[in-house]
Amino acid sequence: MRLLNQIFKFLFLTALMGAFALAAQLRQTAVIELPGNPGFGPVAIANGYVVIVHGSDNSLDVFDPQKRRVVTQVFGMHRPTGLAVDDQSGKIYVANSGDNTIAVVSSKDWKVADTIQFQETPGPLQLAPGGKKLFVGNSRAQSISLVQLDRGNLVTTVPVGGSAKGMTFDPARNVLLASLEDTREVIALDPALQIVARYPLIASMPTGIVVDAQARRIYVAVRSAVVALDADTGKEIKRVAAPAGVNSLWLDPADGVLYTAGGGSVLRIKAGNGRFEVEQELSAKVRGQTLAYDPGRKLVFVPGGQEGHAKLLIVRSIENTTPAAGSPTKSTSW
Repeated sequence: MRLLNQIFKFLFLTALMGAFALAAQLRQTAVIELPGNPGFGPVAIANGYVVIVHGSDNSLDVFDPQKRRVVTQVFGMHRPTGLAVDDQSGKIYVANSGDNTIAVVSSKDWKVADTIQFQETPGPLQLAPGGKKLFVGNSRAQSISLVQLDRGNLVTTVPVGGSAKGMTFDPARNVLLASLEDTREVIALDPALQIVARYPLIASMPTGIVVDAQARRIYVAVRSAVVALDADTGKEIKRVAAPAGVNSLWLDPADGVLYTAGGGSVLRIKAGNGRFEVEQELSAKVRGQTLAYDPGRKLVFVPGGQEGHAKLLIVRSIENTTPAAGSPTKSTSW
């Protein structure tokens, strides 16, 4: 009997270790020193580089993942807050709340190629598919603007009754989705900037928002949680707990995974095949609230601070750490 118990325990532990080995994991890869002081805004991937809005330095920092260092800083920004990338045209849009402008930076030579003057104070940015329309959230004016880039940067502004903190585009319905922090809701605007839907949230401080157009899900970062909504009705489907301070989301629709960061943690949330649950929460000494995900390298980039120093946390997302029997081992590098 004793021998049977030992065999059972051994088989159970073996199965548990095997399941853990096959599970997706987050692993800290590096912590890189960044120039200047902590104080970062949105992050994105542009032309293979990581571009970071560095508010405390009034710059756009360009990080090379291969060289593991910042290769240039685009100065001349004025309290930058918003970021949008058009890789096809090689343009990066940076909203400057300090002088009410949007700087157009080339991702080919990292120079400011143009400047769009605004009457309002621009905040979050969102490009529509095709790169000809740029939406701008004007938090102070409680309005949203549309910049028609193909019509001489013609600007149209409409009041929305709240402060837009995050925006995303749903190509299936051809609508812009915006999270309004002070009214605790998500709104949908059509191409004419008419509000066609309002989705009240049973949560406070909604900020980051992304949409899975195929799965018909909207994910919204709220205070201490991430909420999943039906993209067509706005009805809440489920929510998961998240660290306080989470305000940006990044979706990898191919793997059905949602990434977010805040409070010194990076979360990997399974958001595909009907699931919505935290797979792993990785604690880190670098405290950041924004992130970008590079699906080609399977890397998460989180700019933040550690003991008063500006840092960039790099985390690898691993789908399977144990190859199947007889299969070759795949090596990865970045």
